Amino acid sequence: MSRTSRLDLVGVILLFGSSVLAGSCNESEPAVPLVPRRPFTSHENNRRQAQKLYGLAVLHERANRLVEAMRVYEKAEKLDPDSAAIPRALFGLYLALDRTEDALNACRQVLKLDPDDCQTAYLYARQLRGLDRKAEAIRALELAVKSPRLKERGDLAAQIWFDLGVLYEDATQWIQAERAFREVVALLEQPKGVLDSGKYSREEIVSQCAETLERIGKLCLKAKKIPEAIRAFEQAKAKDPLRASRLALHLAEVYRDQKKYDKALEQVEIYLTGLPQGTEAYEMRIALQRELGREPEILNRLETATGRDPNNVQLKLLYARELRRARRTNEALRIYNTLLEFHVTADVYRGLFDLLRDRGAVGIEAIIDQLDTAMTKAAGDEERNIEASSSDARRVRAMLQVLRDDAGLVRQILPAAVIRAGRKRLHYTTRGILATLAARTKQLEQAEMLYRSCLDRPGGLGTTEAEVYFGLLRVLRLQRKHADTVQLCNEGLRVAQRTNRILFHTELVTAHLALGNFKEALQAADDAVTDASKTQLLMCKRIRIDALLQAGEKQKALAECLELLKEYNSGSDLRDVRYTLSNVYHSMHRHEEAEEQLQLILQVDPNDATANNDLGYFWADRNKNLDEAERMIRKAIELDRQQRNSGSSTDPDADKENAAYVDSLGWVLFRKGKLDEARLALERASTLPHGEDDPVVWDHLGDVYYKLKETSRAVEAWKKAIRLYEQGVRRKSDRRYQEIQEKVRRVTTR
Repeated sequence: MSRTSRLDLVGVILLFGSSVLAGSCNESEPAVPLVPRRPFTSHENNRRQAQKLYGLAVLHERANRLVEAMRVYEKAEKLDPDSAAIPRALFGLYLALDRTEDALNACRQVLKLDPDDCQTAYLYARQLRGLDRKAEAIRALELAVKSPRLKERGDLAAQIWFDLGVLYEDATQWIQAERAFREVVALLEQPKGVLDSGKYSREEIVSQCAETLERIGKLCLKAKKIPEAIRAFEQAKAKDPLRASRLALHLAEVYRDQKKYDKALEQVEIYLTGLPQGTEAYEMRIALQRELGREPEILNRLETATGRDPNNVQLKLLYARELRRARRTNEALRIYNTLLEFHVTADVYRGLFDLLRDRGAVGIEAIIDQLDTAMTKAAGDEERNIEASSSDARRVRAMLQVLRDDAGLVRQILPAAVIRAGRKRLHYTTRGILATLAARTKQLEQAEMLYRSCLDRPGGLGTTEAEVYFGLLRVLRLQRKHADTVQLCNEGLRVAQRTNRILFHTELVTAHLALGNFKEALQAADDAVTDASKTQLLMCKRIRIDALLQAGEKQKALAECLELLKEYNSGSDLRDVRYTLSNVYHSMHRHEEAEEQLQLILQVDPNDATANNDLGYFWADRNKNLDEAERMIRKAIELDRQQRNSGSSTDPDADKENAAYVDSLGWVLFRKGKLDEARLALERASTLPHGEDDPVVWDHLGDVYYKLKETSRAVEAWKKAIRLYEQGVRRKSDRRYQEIQEKVRRVTTR
C-alpha cells in the first residue's frame, strides 16, 4: 500500500470511528462492545496504543503541526519499537525540522527492521552524500540494490545505480563505477519499468542513456581502457547525435593519451566550433600545439577566439595568461584593466596580481596601490565629507578574496606595507585589513606593527577603534605576549573612547592567568563584573568563575556557580549557567554531575550543538555510551555547519569546520576502534583554525598513530603537543601535559 493511501485510510478510521468497523450495523440497534477471546498482552496493548498515536500524528502532520506530529510519533515509537512505519514517518519530519542526525538515525532504524526497504536506503544515502559521508552512502546504496523490491521499481533502480556509480567514481573505484553505470544503461535500454512510472518520456530516457554511456567512456579513459572508451563514446553519439561536438572533446582525450596529437587536435577544433564557455578545450588545444611544435600559433588562435566569443571572460583571462607567459606583459595588462571596467571579480584580480608580482618590488608596490586606492574610496572620509563608494567596496572584496587564498602573496606584500605605514603612506583602513591578513598567515610580528601603526592616527581611531584594539589584542595573545597585553589593556582603559571596557578587562583576566598572576586576574574579573551592563553581567560572572577554577579555587567556583543557578533560572541564561556548572564539575572530576548538567540543557534544546559535542566527548573520554556519543558529536558538527552557512556569519573561516567538534569525533572513533576513520578526523582537526595550535588535538592524534604502530609519528605529534603547552596555549598544570611527557619518555626509552 502506498503511503498516501495508507494515510487516507487512517484518516477515515479516525473520522468515522466504530461505524466503519461495524459494517452494516443497524443504527437503531445499540453497538455491541468488542470482547476479545482472550485479554490483550501488554505488548499488544502497547501496539494498539501506538497505532492510535500514529493516526493522531498523521493528522497533526496534515495540519502542518510538525513539532506536535514529531512528538506523537516519538511516543508511538517507544510503545512499538518493532514498527518500521513510525521511524519511516519520523525521517521526513526530522528533515523538515532541520534535525539531520535524528533523521539519519530514523533511517538506520527502518533499515534494521526492514532491510529490503530500498526507498529508505536510497533516501538515507542521499542525506549521507550531502553530508560528505560518502563511504556510508555507498554502503547504503549497496544494500538498496540487493533488495528484491527493486525489480518492481525500474525508475528507482536506475537512479540508485546511477548514484552508486557517481559515488564509486568519486572514490576512484573505476571498475565498480563502470559496472554501476552499465546497470543503468541496461535498465534504460529496456525502459518499460522506467516508462511505467510516468516520470520520464521516451526521449528523456534516450538522452539519459546517452549521458550514462558518455560517463562510461570517461571512466574507461581513467582506467586506460582505450578501446572500451571509444566504443562507449560512439554508442553515446549513436543514441544522441546532438552530443557529437561534445563527444569530440572526449575522443580528443583518447587520441591524446595514445599520443596521436594530430587527430586529438582535429577533434578539439570540432568541439571549439560550438564556442564553449569553459576553457578546458582551449587549454587542451594549447597543450597539443606545444606537443606538435606549433607554439607560434597559440596566441594568434587565442586572439581570434576572443574576437569570435567576446563575452567569454575566462577565455580572455586565458589569453592574458599566455601573453604574460610570452612576456608581452603590457598587452596582458591592457586586457586585465579592460576587464576590470566591467568584470570586478577575484579571477581577474588574481591574474593581474600574478602579472604584477612578476615585476618584483615595483609590481608589489602597484598591488598595494590598487588595494589602498580602492580601500580609501570604499571607506570614505567623514572629515572631508567623502561618501563611501560601494563600487570600490566591491573591488576591495574581490582583491581580499585573492589575498585571503594566496598566503605567499600576502607575505610578499607585508614588508613593503609595513614600511609605507611607518611613513604614513597607507590608509588606516588598509593597515587594519593587511594586519588581519598578516595574522591569518601567521605573520604575527608584521600584524602587530600594522595594528600599532593604526594607534597613532591623528584625532583618534574613530569608528575603527574597537576593531583595531580587538585585532591587536588577538595578535598579542597568539604570540603569547601576555605582559604586552597587560600594558595595552591598561592603556586602552585609560584612553579608548569607542571600545567596550569589558574587552580590556576580560583580556586582562586571560593575560594575568597565563602569567600566573591569579590575584590580578581575579581583580580584573571583578572589574569586569563592576563595569558590565545588565546584558554582559552573566558573561562576566562566568569569566570570574573560570578564573577561580584556573587559580585552583574550585570550591569557591562551585559555590559562586550554584548561586548563579538561583539567580539565573530561565531561558538562555539558565543554559549558560548550567554549561559553566558542568565545566566546574568536570574540573573537579565529578563526572556524573557534569554530564547531568549537559543532559538538562539538551532536554530543553536537543539541538544545542555545544552540549551535544561536550556530552559526547565526556562519554568518549570515559569510554561509555560510545554509539550515542558518536551520534551526538556528528549532530553537533551538522548543527554547527548549518549555523555557519546560515548567511549571518561574517567570520572569514565560516566555511571551515569546528576543530573541537572534529577532534571529538576523532576521539570517539578511536575509542570504538575505528582507527583509520579516527586518523582522518584528527588529521583534519589538526589543520583547522584553533585546531592546529591545540595540544589536545595533537595528543589524540599521537594516540591514534601509536595504536596504528606508527611510533615515530606518534612521538612527533606528542612532542608538538608538549611544545604548545610550553608556549602557553594551555596551562602546564593541566594533568594531560604530564601524561604526554610520560608517554614520550616511555616510548623513546624502550
